[in-house]
Amino acid sequence: YGRKQPDFQVDNWSSPNCSLERCISRTFDRMRQQQYSYRSPQGPNSNTFAANLLSACGVVALFPQGAYGAPPP
Repeated sequence: YGRKQPDFQVDNWSSPNCSLERCISRTFDRMRQQQYSYRSPQGPNSNTFAANLLSACGVVALFPQGAYGAPPP
């Protein structure tokens, strides 16, 4: 089907105190409460949501070139 999963650049992926995981969980809850919306396949879409969620916690998602809704490289 040709789909690729994005790669990630993370400064501290395995935080011993789970701070990264907590950040992702808190940010997800906040975005959900704000009723984060995406409707267009070209963006914003689920790639945009994932990139915004992760970047709020210092994670850079590296999407395949041309991925709809992904931030530019």
